[in-house]
Amino acid sequence: MSSIDISKLRNRWMGKWNPSVRYETNDVVQYRGSSYVCVKDIPETQVVVADTSISTNVYQSIPPTLVLKSIEPTDRTYWLDMAPATAWKETWTARTTYTQGDVVELGGDLYICILGGVRNTYVTDSRYWTKIFENADRDHRYICADFFNQQPLGWTRNLGDAWWGSGTPSWMFGFVGYDGNAYVGGGKYRGAGMGNSSANSLGQTGWVTPGFSFVDWLVSSDKGGAGTMTTPDGQTPKVIQWAHCGGDSTGSSGGNSLWLMNNGEVYASGYNAQGQLGIAAADTTTRWWPTRVSNTATLDWLGNTISKSFNQTKMIKVCMTSQGFWNQGATSCFSLGDDGTVWAWGYNGYGQLGLGPESTATNSVGQAQTDQFQPRRIPQSFFDHKKIVDIMAHGGIYGWVFAVDEDGFLWTWGLNIRGGSGLADRHADTGYTLGRQFTPVRVSTDWNRHGGIRKIMMNGTAGNWEHTFILDGEGYLWFAGQYQQNNYTQMYSVTNSGTTTQTTTKFVRLDKNWFSEHKIDNFWLCGGGEFNVIIREAGTGLTYAFGTNEEGQLGQASNHRYSGATWTPFPTAIRGVRYVKDAIILDSGKSSATTIMMLTDDGEIWCRGTNSYGGLGLGFAGSTTIPGVEEIEDNGSQNEYHKMPLPPGSKAEGICDFGNEGYDSVMVRLDNGGVYITGFDGTGTGSHMIQGHLNVASYNNRVSNPGSYHWYTLHSYPG
Repeated sequence: MSSIDISKLRNRWMGKWNPSVRYETNDVVQYRGSSYVCVKDIPETQVVVADTSISTNVYQSIPPTLVLKSIEPTDRTYWLDMAPATAWKETWTARTTYTQGDVVELGGDLYICILGGVRNTYVTDSRYWTKIFENADRDHRYICADFFNQQPLGWTRNLGDAWWGSGTPSWMFGFVGYDGNAYVGGGKYRGAGMGNSSANSLGQTGWVTPGFSFVDWLVSSDKGGAGTMTTPDGQTPKVIQWAHCGGDSTGSSGGNSLWLMNNGEVYASGYNAQGQLGIAAADTTTRWWPTRVSNTATLDWLGNTISKSFNQTKMIKVCMTSQGFWNQGATSCFSLGDDGTVWAWGYNGYGQLGLGPESTATNSVGQAQTDQFQPRRIPQSFFDHKKIVDIMAHGGIYGWVFAVDEDGFLWTWGLNIRGGSGLADRHADTGYTLGRQFTPVRVSTDWNRHGGIRKIMMNGTAGNWEHTFILDGEGYLWFAGQYQQNNYTQMYSVTNSGTTTQTTTKFVRLDKNWFSEHKIDNFWLCGGGEFNVIIREAGTGLTYAFGTNEEGQLGQASNHRYSGATWTPFPTAIRGVRYVKDAIILDSGKSSATTIMMLTDDGEIWCRGTNSYGGLGLGFAGSTTIPGVEEIEDNGSQNEYHKMPLPPGSKAEGICDFGNEGYDSVMVRLDNGGVYITGFDGTGTGSHMIQGHLNVASYNNRVSNPGSYHWYTLHSYPG
């Protein structure tokens, strides 16, 4: 029997990991339930010293009181997990990286992580989780798994994050439940699938759920048939993704939803003038209830015979160009099959369905710019016969699309108005003619030389300011498109600094100045033309931001500018906020980012901005400057981000905006799986049912509309 000579062990127990300590080889620390040993000295270059010699009018460094010497134990270059813990992580939450041995709860059921290190895995995915306890009470109603307009449950590509930064404008809100239902709150639009439409005039006073027919599951082998659209557990199909776009203020146009089921069926509801519902040829009838998106043909767009029709293909993701938009009037729809195929239907006024060329194909329905009323498979030859593993679309009626193939290359098509596709030869074109790309074309950048694509975020509204940011595997950002207000050359590789707006028609790597000294772990876009980029630094978890600052979104008094140079040229350290896992804008539909909210790994919500309708949940509306607040890192000072008050003993696990055109509103998922809301609740014209005021409609009728009832703190929604 072998023995260990403990006199030869050189490990030093250093206690809980401290970011202000520069650890050396053999130091052992405790970090989030596990024990880690340092296998390589933390370099001296990791020490961060404030640079006070540079004017804060053009540069903001880390505050002088903050000195860092360490790197997180999750960095395998410097640390080894020597004693993985079986750690209780409370309620499962999306966009989280769990480790092996973590135990989570969802709906009273317990799961243990068997394969960690991947962000955004879902508990029902047996590759990553095993159920170890099943609650006898099977009532899982009203337990939020994730919000609408997110990736499919358990989607690990793109870091599990949504791919656009302009919010989710709508006076309707909702979430995907652990029980597989889609829960709808607020105003009932055509896209809500509730069987009727209330436009903006009325809402409901509690959560409601649309119904689905499951036409292909009912004839599958799960139910004794020969069909292949089975579910993972043989039970009734469950919603795993809900894509939504808002309609106009009257309900006369726009407003759509796509629901993806765990057996691959896709359902749609809402406006159908351009075939957005994908029901049948020449069908333009709007439906207020979910209908199966359908095509039984076994030919692709070019007339090639394919092995499976749309109805026979298990879809694993859906997206729309108007997803997250408001009042677009049309949308182009896409779905991704588990076999790497891409299907397109709906609005095609600028060729954004990618079906081209500009002529009638052998089996095509119309030409490259003809709306499609059923899903059409984009020929695999358009992708050099490569399988596609991810798709994302943005831009509203002026949409453009990205697809990532199995080898890590990026493909794009659609309307490339401002160069956001990064194709270089097709760029800004205000006439919307030269910028049309009718078929997928591969972006020239070889992303594999830079560690691959980790995350893509598309931004811009209805033909304006379109641009794309990409995070590569080496921790650098890339940019293509139009960047408004480039007065101080925020895009360091874009030429002609000092002008108002800059455009680059190919992807350029941001690797100068601040970016040359900091690696990025994750980032988020918040806003439209005037936006902020929120950055989580790799290794330290520190938070930085750059972009517009009219309302102090950068969290620094020295960079608070109200006119003229309203942008900061370099990423600015945001004091007090660390380990951001999500960041959103509450002013959906506006060109500027004025109300921003960030969620951290520790369940805190930090917020800053105009707060016009109390969407920050601080107890009041308006300016977030609070006289008399002590300047401490835990709470935020007058010119810094503030913590949103949460119910006692609670942690926040998710955030999602649902305001429109500056009407700030937000949903918050707490660690009990419940959804709470705050902010805007009506326009003062009778629209006071958004957040669930009981009997307010009849009260308004009797007293001649007493006014709006906005909420300034988090509250539950009836259900």
